[in-house]
Amino acid sequence: MSFVRTGPGSGNASTGNAESVQKFVEALRSDFKTLSLETKKKYPQIKESCEEAISKLSTAGSNQQQSVYYTVNQILYPLVQGCETKDLKIIKFCLGMMQRLITQQVVDQKGARYITDALWMLMEHNIEEVKVLQTITLLLTTNTVVHGDTLAKSLVLCFRLHYTKNSTIVNTAGATIRQLVSLVFERVYLEKDSLSNLQQKDSSGNVVEIDATDTSISGGGTTLSSGPSEMSTFASDAFFLFQVSFAFSSTILLGDLFEHP
Repeated sequence: MSFVRTGPGSGNASTGNAESVQKFVEALRSDFKTLSLETKKKYPQIKESCEEAISKLSTAGSNQQQSVYYTVNQILYPLVQGCETKDLKIIKFCLGMMQRLITQQVVDQKGARYITDALWMLMEHNIEEVKVLQTITLLLTTNTVVHGDTLAKSLVLCFRLHYTKNSTIVNTAGATIRQLVSLVFERVYLEKDSLSNLQQKDSSGNVVEIDATDTSISGGGTTLSSGPSEMSTFASDAFFLFQVSFAFSSTILLGDLFEHP
């Protein structure tokens, strides 16, 4: 994520960073031009959105003060529109672009929600299920921006695909669920260790207790930062996982009872 968020600096590192940003922007602009050409006749509204995205990328690429990172949510719109077309060629292209944005770690929590909603729509229409699962996996494993309701929705999506009739989709969904469950609980352990390390002492030797629900900690007249905002979220994510698993287990059990009284 840092390579598109870093501001101007000096030295070779800054030059290399600027070049990386420029290459990334050019690649995105090229992709949007391709999508614009593919949609100009049948989906003119997507073509217009692509042109607007290209314009925003041009502005961001020429002005390092306006990082590309802060432009991504605005340029996701034509990709979401593309997923709504039910046109397989366009959908595959849009999912590929989403995956590149995720891999480059330029998607924030709001962008993750937009992408998850688009994937949910594809799941409901039984479109590109395997690629949907691949995108979900990338979204959750590349960084830690997916939390709360968005995480729960992602997990429900995987569980629903796990109970389809296509064996390839079932196996892929099962592998995805196992990977994501492991990831969620691994983050809980990391959170626990981080909270323990955040216990500090002020100048008088008083222990500053950590309130995981607060973003600032006060003690002995000193205010300390409690670290990243996600510090109190991973345990909640695990609880979401438990709720989703229990809900699906109950649904399947009830379905079996009604089917085989």
